[in-house]
This record gives sequence, C-alpha cells and structure tokens, in this order.
Amino acid sequence: PSLDDEAKGTLIKYYIKTRNSFNQRQNNPRSADYGISQSDKNQITEIPVTARALEALMRLTEAHARIHLRQIATVADAEVAKAIFMHWRNESNIRDESEFQTGMSQQKQSSTVRIIMQEISDANEGLMKMSQIIDAALVEGISETIVRSAISNLHRGGTIYESQTGTYQWT
Repeated sequence: PSLDDEAKGTLIKYYIKTRNSFNQRQNNPRSADYGISQSDKNQITEIPVTARALEALMRLTEAHARIHLRQIATVADAEVAKAIFMHWRNESNIRDESEFQTGMSQQKQSSTVRIIMQEISDANEGLMKMSQIIDAALVEGISETIVRSAISNLHRGGTIYESQTGTYQWT
C-alpha cells in the first residue's frame, strides 16, 4: 500500500512535533518530563526521534492498511501506527533514539569513550592515539563515528589537545 497525502502529513507533523518538543526541553529543562544532564553544552545527549523512526511509522501505517486489504493507507492507519509507536516507546522507556540503535545512550557512549581515553592515557604516559581509542571503543560496541565525535567535542572544549597528528593528551 501507499500512503495518501493526509496520512503522510499526520506522520510528518508528529515527527516535527516530537523534534520540536525536544528543542523546547533542551532550552528549558525545568518544563520537561525528563531533564538533560550534560556537561558540555555543545554536546546533545538525547535524541528523541530520528528519521528512521519516521520511516518505521510509515511502514507501520502501510502494514495496518495491508492487514485491512487496502491499497491506500489513510489517516486512520497513521493514527494506529502512532499509537503503537508511542505505546512501544513508553513501555520500553525509550527516550533517546540513539540508545535504541546502539544499546546505550549517546551520553553514556561519550562517557565510556572518556573512560577509555583515561585508561589509555594512564597506560601510555598521558598519550592517547586515536587508533587505540577507536579499537577499545569498538570492543565496547561504540562506533568509530561516535568516538570521533566525542574526541572532537573534547578537543573543541579544550579538555584535550592534539600533541601530534592522531595523538591526544589531556590539558
């Protein structure tokens, strides 16, 4: 089945509303149902919904229409898909989309990268090679992209500096 324009609009509005509600919570954590604890303001620690979630909602909508043997998915199908999606997120207590995709939140990943860096630094007289950090993080299930992002944030924030190409030290 294909989605009609109204069904697409319903899902896109839900996606935008969810993303915008995150931005409001980020700007005013007191009004949020959950706070954002972050030490570095440049680092977003929670991702409430991603484009993948929007694609999943569209597939759920199409599946609901298919169950009812319809060729066109309607707003009613989209509403059922939204209800299933919200129920699943509430039951699973998933607030951070990155946590679902990797098994740990972005904040926890960054924290783990920092711990890995400290261990490497302690073992190597304060020197931390990018390749060592990435290898250790991969063992922990953290992608190279997340490692590079965490290192970039620490570098930008002045917590570490690059003493040689690909080698870092704490400031």
